[in-house]
Amino acid sequence: MAADTRRRMSGARWGWLLTTLALGMALAVASWANYRSARDAVSTLHLGQAGVFEAAVMGSLMEMGRGGELPELDSLVAAHAETGLRFVGLLSEEEGLTVLGGTPLPVPFEEPRRTQGPNLVPVGERIRTFLPGPPVRSGGRMGPRSHLVLEFEPLVAGQLVDRAFRSLVLGLLGAGLLMAMALLFWRASLRREAEARIMEEQRRLSTLGELSAVLAHEIRNPLASLKGHAQLLAERTPAEAPERGKVDRIVKEVLRLEALTTDLLDFVRTGPLDLQPVKVEDLLRKVVGEAGGAVVEVEVSGAPDSWTLDAPRIHQVLHNLLRNAMEASPEGAPIEIRAVREGSALVLLFRDRGEGVPEASLGRIFEPFFTTRARGTGLGLAVARRIVELHGGTLAARNHPDGGAELRVTLPEPGS
Repeated sequence: MAADTRRRMSGARWGWLLTTLALGMALAVASWANYRSARDAVSTLHLGQAGVFEAAVMGSLMEMGRGGELPELDSLVAAHAETGLRFVGLLSEEEGLTVLGGTPLPVPFEEPRRTQGPNLVPVGERIRTFLPGPPVRSGGRMGPRSHLVLEFEPLVAGQLVDRAFRSLVLGLLGAGLLMAMALLFWRASLRREAEARIMEEQRRLSTLGELSAVLAHEIRNPLASLKGHAQLLAERTPAEAPERGKVDRIVKEVLRLEALTTDLLDFVRTGPLDLQPVKVEDLLRKVVGEAGGAVVEVEVSGAPDSWTLDAPRIHQVLHNLLRNAMEASPEGAPIEIRAVREGSALVLLFRDRGEGVPEASLGRIFEPFFTTRARGTGLGLAVARRIVELHGGTLAARNHPDGGAELRVTLPEPGS
């Protein structure tokens, strides 16, 4: 039921995220398309603006006197100044440039190209356009060839592009904000889901712990009686008797059940930690001394001299990790234990020489009753992790690049 609920929540979260991202992308694309359309319309607006000014100027030129003298158009330029007109002149081969109104930019006037429509030439912040003009001759009178020259600022196109650019910026900001909010919501929902999984796991472990404690206590007393009688029976059964093998097997299984109940009680054990300064090297040497004939290499040169922790419980952690490494390593293969200080934490590394942990099992080896071996309760690493977490630390596993598995215990300094 919980898995179905998580799948539905995950599907809804994906749908919301993809929909929001699609809306953000659509907003960004629409804003960019609007801006590009405004930019593409600039030349058309320039032609339209030039056409308006041409009509106004040609209307004034049509009012020339009978003598063909050219009028002054300063008033016309002033009248159209708000819409961008800055200069009107006449360019002829005989007279050169004749200023009719306004002030031109100090940029040389080149012979315009021969086109059907007006020539639009960007000059600084203005647009210079050449149009077929009235015939003018020397002395201000009509001659054979001339071009009407207009200079105007593209205010209409500029305003349009500015508005489109502002819309683009706002659209991109809106799209970015929308997608950022979607990602934040996504991360928040992932955190909530992870917290829900942790709480569910904690409830499951709590229930499992209570059940384990009850079973361990109920089994422990009759098991102790069974163990005593089995050991007494083994002492009284001759070694050559046919029943001796069965008796030894009973004792062995009783001891295994006793170890299981001990692990169960260790797993559910709670209570305050008895934190005391402990010499790190002495603690490790003590654990290694209990390992029997195992080959263990201990490196403590990078470790602090002492660390504040609950020595009996951390001893149990180290014992479980060393036992796990011994079971994973081939006989005679060295096991490496290294202690170092990293920042404000003590790090203990246990590396075995086995085949490593299957990738699919790396995230589960610390779960209660999970084991990859034919024998074992699957509680050793679970107990070790629980004790480490009580110290505010972490216990993690990885496959070492050079072979074997490596377990990493991180114990923060109290108060850090």
